[in-house]
Order: sequence, then structure tokens, then C-alpha cells
Amino acid sequence: MSGIDAFFKLIGEWQATYSLWLMPGTPAKESLSQAVVSPMLRGKMVCIEYTWTADGEPVEGELFIAWEPENQQVTVVWVDSWHMGHRFLICEGEVRPDGALSVLGHYPAPDGPDWGWRTVIEPGDESFKMAMYNIMPGGEEMLAVEAVYRRSHLNH
Repeated sequence: MSGIDAFFKLIGEWQATYSLWLMPGTPAKESLSQAVVSPMLRGKMVCIEYTWTADGEPVEGELFIAWEPENQQVTVVWVDSWHMGHRFLICEGEVRPDGALSVLGHYPAPDGPDWGWRTVIEPGDESFKMAMYNIMPGGEEMLAVEAVYRRSHLNH
């Protein structure tokens, strides 16, 4: 049994309210989000494709999740059309004892040192939570994205 087995139970269609915080202490921008979780490479990896809306414009995102059983390392390749539209963000981390995936990557800031980006995905039986945190060069983490996905019953 691999560290990402719980993510294979998420295969299917999901929906959530996607909350985005551009600055700490400001109200979140919210939109409807839909996600599809699919197996990849004969069940060795998982892909989460999701959509949301920013200022009336559609946004697409994808997370490719891989588990290396030899070292229990998780690698996530993330891209979206709003924040990382021209490059992949490679993130590494682990599946925590509580079953949540937690990975960290870094992206270049316009001025100064790179910023961090932590993604945490908590799988459940009937839902999964995705949270993303911006990490300033000094180490302070700020919640940037949060969505709790529930099974979609739109096409069933």
C-alpha cells in the first residue's frame, strides 16, 4: 500500500467553493470550482485537474502527484493558468501520518529572493481539502487558497 492510496479513492468529479486571498487580512475572492481526479500511468500517479474563476475569467490548474515508495517521497508538479502559467512548479514533500499530502516548492519573485509555495491536500471519504500557502523569504506562511471539494452529482 502506497502513501497516496487514499488519493485513488478520490477518482471522480468534485466541486467546491474556491477561496483566494491576495493579501492577509483581506476578504477572500470566491468562485465555484470543479475538479476531476484521475489515475495516471496505470495507477502509479494521480492527476487533479481543477477550474475556478478570477475576476470573471476562467482559470485552469493541474497537479500531477507521484509517490516514490523507496524513500516515501511525494513529488507534485503544479501548473495553473493564473499564477504559474508559463512554468511548472516542482514541489516535494511527504504524506503526513494523518494522511495529508504536504509539499513545498519555490518560485521566483519579481524583486528579491524566491518565495515558497506549500500545497496541502487532505483526502477524506466524501470530501478532500486543498490548501495552498504563500511563504515569504523570511519564512512567514500566508493562506492563499482553500477549497473543500465534495463529490459532484451534476452528471449522475
